[in-house]
Amino acid sequence: MEFYKNGVLRLKLNSKSEYPLLSILFAVALICAAPFTTNLLCYAAFVVCLYRVIRYNAKVFAADYCVLVPFVNIFRESGGDSLLIYLCLIAAAWYFIKGGIKANGCVVVIFMMAAYLITRMQFNISDFVLCFGQLFVIYVLLSKQDVASAERTAKAFCTSVVFSSLYAIVFRNTSQLAALRGEESAAIWGTSFMRFQGLFGDPNYFMTLIIVGLAILAKLKDSGRIKNGVFYFEAAAMMIFGLMTYSKTFFLVFIMLGIIYIIWQFWNRNYVRGSLLIGLVIAAVIAIFAFNVDLVLVTLTRLLAADNISDFTTGRTDIYVQYMGEIMDDPYSFFFGKGFAAKGFEKDPHNIYIEIAYHTGMIGVSLFTAFAVSLVRMVKRSAHYVYKQNFIAKYIVLVMVLALYCTLHGMFEIVTYTEFFLALLAIMLIRKKDEIQDMQTQ
Repeated sequence: MEFYKNGVLRLKLNSKSEYPLLSILFAVALICAAPFTTNLLCYAAFVVCLYRVIRYNAKVFAADYCVLVPFVNIFRESGGDSLLIYLCLIAAAWYFIKGGIKANGCVVVIFMMAAYLITRMQFNISDFVLCFGQLFVIYVLLSKQDVASAERTAKAFCTSVVFSSLYAIVFRNTSQLAALRGEESAAIWGTSFMRFQGLFGDPNYFMTLIIVGLAILAKLKDSGRIKNGVFYFEAAAMMIFGLMTYSKTFFLVFIMLGIIYIIWQFWNRNYVRGSLLIGLVIAAVIAIFAFNVDLVLVTLTRLLAADNISDFTTGRTDIYVQYMGEIMDDPYSFFFGKGFAAKGFEKDPHNIYIEIAYHTGMIGVSLFTAFAVSLVRMVKRSAHYVYKQNFIAKYIVLVMVLALYCTLHGMFEIVTYTEFFLALLAIMLIRKKDEIQDMQTQ
């Protein structure tokens, strides 16, 4: 709701749109306690979250969804499947039925995708449910958000990433946590530098949360929607957690994000801030080499030790050639792919675009692209004030996600869809002063 005070339009949230915090904190506490007590606590947390789905609206669940995803690997049933997958499907169906069907391009594309993916699932029902189910979740949730819920969800996600990482640090060496997310691996064979992986089985997926979180913090900072103290604390914490993964992809994408952020400052005519950031980067580089900061130098060693492109990409380029060979093997594979049940090679594709082409062919790639484009257009139509942003501000989070998944597969990973959801949601965030001016002109 909005109201005027002293002739100036101010924003005020309706009490129904405020985020009910206590019960989601209780659910997270149950999830965190489960590895050290009983897995029944995960089911109890599921019931609490299910109550919130029924009790509150899709704006509240969007934040719940992003709060829970960093805990996805410990929030699971005894058999191993994540309970978040079931929760999302129930929530999406509930809000879709309650809200009815609105005819738009997204609806047409998503029904086309459902029909096509059914033909490619080859009785691999679990992968179909995860893949299409998450696409459906993104559509339903995104169609019901606004700038207030986008801001709340973005902040909730960043806080959850920091908290879950701190939790993982505290219990890093416990057998209970290792049993759930696996043992950590050495950054360089034969050394004692272990790759931090948060609550994930692979540090590379954990670091995607960090990069997305940093990009969201940058967007919140630019739009004036986060306090300086919170911004600097969470950004510093995420940067440290990311470096602790000793991930080459994190290091390179983090540098990319930093360069874009500095360019962004000059684009916005913040010349002093941009110059200070350049000076800070130079000082940081000097300090790293002067004080031999292993947190950075170990990753640099991994990068510089490569003798060829295969070593530099940890064998990913060889994998790409193998999968592309299968995709181009015959016209049927090119257009329709090998299907969901197709077995991969000794390693996964490590590139989501190749992965989609391998399983669903170029028709599938076209449908996924059409769906993404239709979602971006839907966001722009529902949030008419988006046009006030420049290109970097509008798409910074989306660009980071697209870059990350050039080196990671994720068609059947729930975290992938959450990150794309956040990237699209971040488009809604504009500067508060622009939002107020836009509302005054209506």
